[in-house]
Amino acid sequence: MITKKYNFLFDTGAELNIFDPLIVDSLNLKKLKKGTISNGKNSNSGIQRVEINNIEIGGVQFFETVGMVWDMTKVANLVGCVKIDGIISNNLMRKAIWQIDYKNKK
Repeated sequence: MITKKYNFLFDTGAELNIFDPLIVDSLNLKKLKKGTISNGKNSNSGIQRVEINNIEIGGVQFFETVGMVWDMTKVANLVGCVKIDGIISNNLMRKAIWQIDYKNKK
């Protein structure tokens, strides 16, 4: 099994995981039916959704979850010098108890 590491933000308010198109292409994720998202003011239709068979975070494996494909460039520009590859949202976070150690970056 090949392991790749990426930089993700945790967003408990986001409903679906978000993956940058470059990650989707490199991981060869299965594309699902396109959908529509809304931020409360605007809607964007034709957003590509993907299926993630297996994702591991901190040694915990999550199976058969979904996400959407979104260009993370704007988010990365807001954060600064850290490249952001995606967002881990509540559809994955609600499946575990999380303890984040900021000091040790774990």
